[in-house]
Amino acid sequence: MQRILVGIDGSEAAAAAARLAARLAARLDDSLTLACVVPPTSAEGTLPGSLEAERWREQLASAEELLRKCAVEVAQPGLSITTQALSGHPAPALEELARERDVELVVVGSHGLNPVERALLGSVASRLMRTCSKPVVVVPRAVWRARGVP
Repeated sequence: MQRILVGIDGSEAAAAAARLAARLAARLDDSLTLACVVPPTSAEGTLPGSLEAERWREQLASAEELLRKCAVEVAQPGLSITTQALSGHPAPALEELARERDVELVVVGSHGLNPVERALLGSVASRLMRTCSKPVVVVPRAVWRARGVP
């Protein structure tokens, strides 16, 4: 069985990528891993009960809930779905998970940033396409907006 990894961030783009990847995984008898990355914080090493640590735990819990909902939405008969909430910067964290799980394909949605926004904010999809050692499929904004990628 092969493995497909999908980056989830709560956006329409990510939901469309998850739907597309689930359909592909079901057709190919692959498994699907949905991953959500929570921004890094110094709270990971702080004492329990601190405000920063509590916020980080809340973000992690929100990511896990988002993953659970997404898994329910894309579930198909016979499709094995796992979820993983991670802490870190999105592109490097997804790259590392792709290597650790030895996935065959990484799927992400594109938010359709213009060149200035991409330069200022960065693009997870762009970075993955440049640096990931696994094949990357980017579901472009034009596709998920026009067709909704059912």
